[in-house]
Amino acid sequence: MQGYVNKNSAALRVTLLYPASGTSSVGAGAVKGVDAMLPLGLASIAAALRDWSARCGVNLKLQILDMPAAGLTAMQVVEEIDRFDPDIIGMSVLTASASAAAQLTQALKQVKPQRFIVWGGVHATLAGERLLRTTAANAIIAGAGEKSFIRLAEAFLDAGGSEETLCQRLKDVPGASFVTSKDGRQKIVTVSAGNNELDDTLVPAYELFDLEQYCWHGYRTLPLESHRGCRGNCSFCVVPRLSGCEVASRSPGAFINLLSVCSRHGAERAYVVSDNFSGDPGWLSQLCTLVRKQPPEIALEVYCRADDIARNKETARQLKEIGVRTVFVGVESGDAKVLRSYSKNLSLRQIEHAFRTLAGEGLQIIGSFLLGAPDETEESVVASIDFANYLKSIAPFLLHLTFATPYPGTKLRQCFEGEGLALPDEDAPLDPHQAPCWCTKHLSRSRLCELRDEFEHKFYTGEYVARLRCVGVDEGMVRGFARGLTRP
Repeated sequence: MQGYVNKNSAALRVTLLYPASGTSSVGAGAVKGVDAMLPLGLASIAAALRDWSARCGVNLKLQILDMPAAGLTAMQVVEEIDRFDPDIIGMSVLTASASAAAQLTQALKQVKPQRFIVWGGVHATLAGERLLRTTAANAIIAGAGEKSFIRLAEAFLDAGGSEETLCQRLKDVPGASFVTSKDGRQKIVTVSAGNNELDDTLVPAYELFDLEQYCWHGYRTLPLESHRGCRGNCSFCVVPRLSGCEVASRSPGAFINLLSVCSRHGAERAYVVSDNFSGDPGWLSQLCTLVRKQPPEIALEVYCRADDIARNKETARQLKEIGVRTVFVGVESGDAKVLRSYSKNLSLRQIEHAFRTLAGEGLQIIGSFLLGAPDETEESVVASIDFANYLKSIAPFLLHLTFATPYPGTKLRQCFEGEGLALPDEDAPLDPHQAPCWCTKHLSRSRLCELRDEFEHKFYTGEYVARLRCVGVDEGMVRGFARGLTRP
């Protein structure tokens, strides 16, 4: 482990950084104010650190830098951090931002080699200890970071500048991986991750962010969690690796309290990042009971599985009652064979039933389709286009179309590799919205892009966009999803 400095054992200065995605050089920047979502992971860790420091009498100083929201260049970030001079720098890293994060880490180390830099977030969890060989990071934390970062801070303070003591104390940090040296040899130590429980008492530190920066499809929006983890086994999904297959739930009362907090901060919408809001009927019923006594003053956007909606006719009504405005439903494909390959355990008939039910309650629907499974063909893409157009005839919805992305550690990546298909490096900046740098068994990269454009243009006709507006779909949503795609 590289040397580090602990200036005062009674004080701690921490920088929490959210790097921009897709930056290709240290001097690159982000586009400010374009559908920026507040980084919930950093807000939660900031709240946990603040509560811990108050309990333990630690003089904590926090710096939070959100590159994409603030439109900061990497050079500006380096300068801001150098002025603040933190003891610990924590980065929340997506696969799309991994390359930029690695360059930022190197730049920060060049300015001050003894900086202690830890990576967390999705990519740190997926890539694991490999990052310690390929980047200048001192440590990574896999999985949920609130309790682990506190343990890391405690280890840093207890070590008092001793590298040997720090290495010993880091073994108590759930999900940590770090490099230790003995007899001139370097060894990577990995600690088992902790559980994915949600702390009802922890309220994300929204107030530490410049909330004017965050706008989602025209509405001031704040993110929050209702559940953590997912029992699904979808081949493309990273959630089981990140949060586990067992689902932890925030109590309905604590969830209502969080909605009130978001509303007090001026949010017009609450974006529930949990992967299956409707997965627990009992929890949803308890929430409905509370909402009748304390109606939320904010609209919700949630993720639901189509089979949950189709299975229980009360679910859509309950979603409407608790203030849900928009439901994000993963359709993935209109081709039954491709849909099975995603291990979604979902039928086209269930999807159709779910769309009818949601539309019947007046709920706004976002239907997510994926393009580019290993076995994707021209015919399967046509089947998806036809199915999407059929669904919109019975239930107007917004199409969200992305590429099936082979993230590290997913079953989808294993499927690509099993077919002998060339894939980018595991630390490449993969982004499901950008042109893929891989192909399928039957479709080239360029053809995938052509089919995406064809899909979107056949869906978002001028007549259909006019229909969306006529039935009252949010204008910000219409502009966001159909921007530049409409044809007469």
